[in-house]
Amino acid sequence: MVAAMLCVSAASGQLVNTGFESWETSGSNIRPSGWDMYYSNFALNGDNSSICWQVSPAIEGSYSLRVSVWYYYTKSLAHQKAPVTTRPATLNGTYRYIDNSVAYMGGLAEPDTAMVWVILTRWNTTTLHADTVGYGHQHLFATTTDASFSCPVTYSSIDMPDSVTVILDPSIVKRYLSVDGYMTSNADGYGSSLTVDRISLDGNVTEINNIHVSGIAVYPNPATDYITVEPGDAHHYIITVMDVTGKVMKSERVGGGHTRVQVQDLPSGMYLMKMTDLENHIKGRTRFVKQ
Repeated sequence: MVAAMLCVSAASGQLVNTGFESWETSGSNIRPSGWDMYYSNFALNGDNSSICWQVSPAIEGSYSLRVSVWYYYTKSLAHQKAPVTTRPATLNGTYRYIDNSVAYMGGLAEPDTAMVWVILTRWNTTTLHADTVGYGHQHLFATTTDASFSCPVTYSSIDMPDSVTVILDPSIVKRYLSVDGYMTSNADGYGSSLTVDRISLDGNVTEINNIHVSGIAVYPNPATDYITVEPGDAHHYIITVMDVTGKVMKSERVGGGHTRVQVQDLPSGMYLMKMTDLENHIKGRTRFVKQ
């Protein structure tokens, strides 16, 4: 697990229409261009304008986006998936939130919360599915004035992501399949509404510190000519060495106990190492310094 992230600089996530200034027609509804709007139920005679708004006056510019929930069966949330070429440190934005109360299975009313999510993945060409590289989420609480959020990304892999997904969720209603029992407690059915604007991916994590790995040992560290890798068993593995930007510097097959990997040809600096089995399942990750 990544315990610390250092050396943060500017990121270049390729999210589009992050200020919600461009809108388009989608069926009988409108939506911000570049964003997918998910509705949990097409109620209200097919008119979802009451749960997804093009808001003006806006937080900034001409328009903001508002998503909301109605009773327990109709809810909208915004979603965008885009390519990315860096490891962003935070998802940031500005919001307002009206948190009408919710109740679980008819119980006591409690304050609702909105949530923003950011998920960074990398496509695995062997398993043919996307592996999660980094993840973050943050609860947003009631505010009638403009407020800022900054959701940090925690990286669980040394791989460079190739896509980012951002989700803007206005309510705990229908948020988790395992906890599907919340509903708006207001008699008129009006639920919470989240207004958002100025979404951005910021920072670029270029160094990872304190990656804990069990079942793998690397020494000497710092290294000059070679590192010895002990995977903890006699199976065969692929060792991949990357610099702090995620560029692959070398890749070797190792096995049969401890193995020496030559590093004398690498420039001095910090390096990240990933060990995978022959089916590309990750065995462990660590880091070392080349002197």
